[in-house]
Amino acid sequence: MVEGIVVMKKIKYILCACLMMASMGMEAKSMKDLLVSMPDSVVPYLNHNMRLEFAELQEMGVKAEVKNLLGETSVMDTLTADFVQLRTSKSAILQ
Repeated sequence: MVEGIVVMKKIKYILCACLMMASMGMEAKSMKDLLVSMPDSVVPYLNHNMRLEFAELQEMGVKAEVKNLLGETSVMDTLTADFVQLRTSKSAILQ
């Protein structure tokens, strides 16, 4: 009976250790990754390639500006690890 309790405690400790190790490997995505990977349905006039171009231009230190699918100019004002601001059109801002 005592041996069964000891075995159960060992199994419990092993499971806890495995869960802790698994949680250490998880990382949050950067805002750049989220921006590029978001579905086109969120902002239909900025497709995947345009959002990728925004991120690449921002990394190069150039003004991140693209012509969107509506024919207007969209500008990325800010891109940090946890924040993004896009002026998607004259009347819309995405944060």
